[in-house]
Amino acid sequence: FKNWTNKKDNLFVLYDIRKDKIPYDDNTIDNIYISHVMEHLEDIYISKVFKESFRVLKKNGVLRISVPDAKFLFNVSLFDNTYWTWRTYWFNDENHGIEGVDLQSIKQEEYFIKEIATPKSKYYKNRIKDKSIKLELDKNKYTDILEKLVSDLNFRDEFPGDHINYWDFDKVFKLGNEIGFKHIVESKYQGSISEKMRTKEFDLKAPMMSLYVDLVK
Repeated sequence: FKNWTNKKDNLFVLYDIRKDKIPYDDNTIDNIYISHVMEHLEDIYISKVFKESFRVLKKNGVLRISVPDAKFLFNVSLFDNTYWTWRTYWFNDENHGIEGVDLQSIKQEEYFIKEIATPKSKYYKNRIKDKSIKLELDKNKYTDILEKLVSDLNFRDEFPGDHINYWDFDKVFKLGNEIGFKHIVESKYQGSISEKMRTKEFDLKAPMMSLYVDLVK
């Protein structure tokens, strides 16, 4: 491919999930790994990449995904605890926060909003100002809250790092089942059913909040 590049002795091919097909032939790939990408894109594009992954994978090939575990993050945000202390930097970081924020005043709910629907966080300098939101996590249904958070968000080219979508095992399972994957397994950190994806190069991103799922063609 004309877009092949070499970085630290590894080959990369430039690929736009929203516009391109995976640049491989049908039934030619053993493993595909998608780490902390799906939360940045709308459902329509994730459905496309799942379909493309199914197309290029060999029989019994594995698609492994890692995403923020929305159900877990919801549950740990329902009451006061110290889980979110690993994310406090996010509120005064020059790229993500707002100067002068009192970190002690930030509630669990605000961490949850920023993790699931970044543009709606009142503490995010690139927020969409008319979409700031307040939730009552303990008074509303999980699925209703998640849909309310993400239903009106879209990918913004200028802020590709924003989280605009949520994923949990049920949602991944439903999509994978619709596309035709024959086995869909909720996995563990470095616990892929594919031996090649159990090495140290995998599952590096935020294991303290990640859901891992293996989907077998």
